[in-house]
Amino acid sequence: ADNGDVVASTGSTDWGTTIDAIFALASAGVGGDQIAATAAQVYASDTAYIGTVSQIGSKWSAIAKTILGLEVAGLDPTAFPTSEGPRNLIADLRAVLNADGSFGDAWSDSPFSHSLAILALARTNGGVPPIATTWLQAQQCVDATSPDVGSFGWAPDCSSPDPDSTALVIQALNAAGVSAGDATTWLAAQQDASGGFASWGALNTNTTGVATQALRASLPAVALSAEQFIGGVQITCATVLAHTSTLVDGNVGAIAYDQAGFDSAVASGLGNILTGQALRATVQAILGLGGPQFFTLSAAGAQAGLPAVPTCATTPPPPTPGPPSGPTVETGGSVMPQPERGLAVILLFMAAGAWAARRAVSRA
Repeated sequence: ADNGDVVASTGSTDWGTTIDAIFALASAGVGGDQIAATAAQVYASDTAYIGTVSQIGSKWSAIAKTILGLEVAGLDPTAFPTSEGPRNLIADLRAVLNADGSFGDAWSDSPFSHSLAILALARTNGGVPPIATTWLQAQQCVDATSPDVGSFGWAPDCSSPDPDSTALVIQALNAAGVSAGDATTWLAAQQDASGGFASWGALNTNTTGVATQALRASLPAVALSAEQFIGGVQITCATVLAHTSTLVDGNVGAIAYDQAGFDSAVASGLGNILTGQALRATVQAILGLGGPQFFTLSAAGAQAGLPAVPTCATTPPPPTPGPPSGPTVETGGSVMPQPERGLAVILLFMAAGAWAARRAVSRA
């Protein structure tokens, strides 16, 4: 929206997605002015997302995500203004570190949220408390007889392997300077032949984005295949021109959550619900298109402006044989469309004020 927020369907700001948008723009290295405007809104959000002082034990994961967002944007999380007075969010987060290395109220911790806390603290002068790293490592599936050995999930007994959590844990342990063990091997093995990664049994661009962000440096071939999956469900001018009755230029850049979402958009248009899903998918899919891991992610040096909004031709060109137009990569004898990171960034603004339906991977 005009004030830098990302708005949810209720009309209130979805602060989690707002911070995800900061991450996405920083990852793409563009929109520096927009990052600053959006971060300023986060800085002025009072207790809407982080909760009050009395709620730190239950709101610590939102505090961790806010710290990380401010760090990426270049703002100070130690003097966060609230109606209760300035808050040192880093001190708040450290205050709820338990004796066993977990954070917050009983049963409120998970490898996913814990990783956000480690990523936030890794940038501070005090660094990551070793006990916090030890707790996270202890959540890994280490049963050599399990096909999910090396994974992280909702329980350390190998019963709930989760690619999203594992991807974030890899990044957190890298930031803390600790080995992730077999996590990288397990996560890479979860890649589908299409290049995508699944969560809850469904191939999707959210999971593919964060998984690729975690694996790119060590496994570039995995990243390339994942980019092809993301590109396959991105709306481009070619998509619009082939479906002029349902899509418009303003949809260009949107990355669908999955193939079903893309097919629905092509058949019926993005609409309110699908626009929200695409917005939430796009902010995390961008993370898989070449940006760094969270520990080194920064808005510093980002171009101030944004890619130009494309204007598609009004009349579709006649079909011609051959490979699809646009950047391509030949792989295994086939030619696969590649995603356009600049086009994806455009969606964050063309869909401003649109519906941002909740997605499990944006858990803070």
